Amino acid sequence: MPRPRIVMRKIRELLRLRLGEGMTLRTVAAVTGLPYTTVADHVARAVRCGIGWPPPEGMDDGELEKKLFAQEPSPPKETRPVPDWACRFDTPTWTHRDTLIWTHPPRVTGSYPV
Repeated sequence: MPRPRIVMRKIRELLRLRLGEGMTLRTVAAVTGLPYTTVADHVARAVRCGIGWPPPEGMDDGELEKKLFAQEPSPPKETRPVPDWACRFDTPTWTHRDTLIWTHPPRVTGSYPV
């Protein structure tokens, strides 16, 4: 289950500390109380979107959130051909694989079967 999204106030704070003040990711994580990976992910999102510190004038929290968490395009669907399943299951290929059973009970000597 994914964690709930952190508030924009914390996101602005971590961007200010990392991009504006030049602190390390671990220091920013310690100061803000967020996990290191969350800080690294949000900074990477900002860099990928071209957002620096300070953010552009007039950019409110809603616009910043839309830029940081925009839906990425889904990867293209596979274009491999679909197999002919009817032909595949007409010919037996696994003869007696699942029907192997013991025809007599095992001999037991002590606690291990022989």
